Amino acid sequence: MMTNPFDMIIPSSLKSSNDSPLWVDACALVLVSNFTLYLWAFITRWQFPILYIGVLDSERKNQCLRYSGSIFFILLGYLSLDQTSSCSALPIFCFILSFLWQYSGAYFVRRRYAIVSSAVVSTMVGLLYQSTSTNTLFNQWSALHWGLFTLTIVFSSCLLDNADAILNTYPQLVAPNSDPVVMAQLQSPLRMVYWKSMGHIINHILTRQHELCPDPVVDLMQVIKGLGPASRSWKTMAALFPTNLRQDLCILYGFFRACDDLVDDPPTLEQRHHNLQLIRAFFRLLLTSSPHEKQDHTATNHMLTPLDVLKMNKTMDVTLMRHPQVDWLSLWNRLDQNVMAFASFRSLARIGSYLCPKAADDLCTAWKMDLVGKPIKSQQDLLHYAALISGKFGELCTCVIMYKTGRGNWNGNDLVARNNQVLARASATGQCLQLVNIARDILADAMDSRCYVPLNFMPSKATYDLLKAKKVDRVGNDMVKTFAVRILDLADRVSDKAQLGIDGLPKEVQEGIRAAFEIYMAIGPIIRQDLVFPLRAKVPTWKKQWIAFRCIYGFKLTVLKSLKATWSRTVSSTTAKAQL
Repeated sequence: MMTNPFDMIIPSSLKSSNDSPLWVDACALVLVSNFTLYLWAFITRWQFPILYIGVLDSERKNQCLRYSGSIFFILLGYLSLDQTSSCSALPIFCFILSFLWQYSGAYFVRRRYAIVSSAVVSTMVGLLYQSTSTNTLFNQWSALHWGLFTLTIVFSSCLLDNADAILNTYPQLVAPNSDPVVMAQLQSPLRMVYWKSMGHIINHILTRQHELCPDPVVDLMQVIKGLGPASRSWKTMAALFPTNLRQDLCILYGFFRACDDLVDDPPTLEQRHHNLQLIRAFFRLLLTSSPHEKQDHTATNHMLTPLDVLKMNKTMDVTLMRHPQVDWLSLWNRLDQNVMAFASFRSLARIGSYLCPKAADDLCTAWKMDLVGKPIKSQQDLLHYAALISGKFGELCTCVIMYKTGRGNWNGNDLVARNNQVLARASATGQCLQLVNIARDILADAMDSRCYVPLNFMPSKATYDLLKAKKVDRVGNDMVKTFAVRILDLADRVSDKAQLGIDGLPKEVQEGIRAAFEIYMAIGPIIRQDLVFPLRAKVPTWKKQWIAFRCIYGFKLTVLKSLKATWSRTVSSTTAKAQL
């Protein structure tokens, strides 16, 4: 006699219940599942998944972690077989969990705190539903049932995160010849190529992820370390983006910060010029390699299979195979063996195929303006400088955003995909944020003998000389604040176009960019309200988190203002009536 598999999960004695239709419990199960997924996504979005893969594990450790967990769940499922039919869902859950653990057990162990937190809270939600429903199909489920059910959902999502992180960091494992068409298609989960590649990663790579070259992961760790505590706003903003995008934006910003340090920090002007020439040469070598070099590279790797690349991966960094023209040993020496800078350069090379060479070269022009040290004479000169230094960085960020969201390669080769109007608006967004940054850092820049306040904002050239000579106290608090407010007013005038730049981006990243924009723009009111101009104005952590939460989950600022206005009118009318 055939047994319906559904009978193993839901007791037959409860199927005919008229008081609790099946669809009600089905909806409850779907809601608990969705809650579990959203909670998992919220808890894990603050870290990069790729940092949790076991690239530094030994083969023995990898196998021990994978097999021990699988054996545990198999034994747990076996021990539950002798229980009543109402509890027979346990073996099914245990079998699925042991299967998932066999693929990503080592990754699960590293994410254990997030996994346990998601499963425990979701289990409590399931038990709460069960306790408030008298006639439900899940009346005989225990906390263990709900725990294993939510754990199955979390493990499944975690396994996909693991595979996607590897695909995002090591795309050469599924596209050995770095075919630009295939590489672009891998960025969209809506394409069959993406899921075919995910299947390949799950079947062939997850159980062997300890064999992956650790260089991309180690370099990313160094980039994050190099950002330091001074980039808290950027880190908060990066967490708001889709997983496959936030990693590349962090690499781009880390490289930007590393280059800033290379140009600003050396003790002699000669060393600074040397570093700037090195950055410009690296950009040109990386982003403008000749078609002949690209053709030779493609022909060399055309016959490679994904398994061939995995074998090569043990002895070399396959993510840098596209750049044989770069002498990495020479670069290491010319950077004076600066670990963080070298990691930033290598990380940028991995995403260089979809960056705009013109925008990168303009960045070098902005850094050269810093080295020359000429004073900014007018408001127009200030706008030009801000458009170069952060506007072009905004263009590079847009190139990354469009590529990683499946909108094509905007590096300039594909004129159909590229939209120059969107890039111009993105430049305005970066320009606006740079103006806020300049207004905030007037004192900090003066301590480093730098001044970006236009001369026509000052009563005389002597004020500029005092700021450059680090004699801020002789300029006075009120005058410094006046400079900052004028620059902030200039940023406010540019902000409308900056908002249009955000509106031109893909829907899935608009709220993240908007949150970053609002977090940075929140610096303005702090500067305006403080009686004493701060050395470096900071947005409180709670406020940054509130802005991020509001933007991610749809609490529009206009709606909040409307609610506040309605509340004020209600209070006013109530007070007026009471007085009458």
